[in-house]
Amino acid sequence: MTRSDDTYLTLEQRCEVAYSQSLKAQSSALFVSIHVNSAQTKEASGFEILTKQQNKRVTFL
Repeated sequence: MTRSDDTYLTLEQRCEVAYSQSLKAQSSALFVSIHVNSAQTKEASGFEILTKQQNKRVTFL
């Protein structure tokens, strides 16, 4: 999903979009959500990765 405006979608709406675009059960799919974060300190740098495996809680790496 690429946004063409700044319309806010709730988490539930974003999930609906992701699930509606899923491929057949035999196929593979990758859902990537890119966000831009900020910090109060200039020394902050790096990235964060969140993963979700089926039937498991989200893991913070």
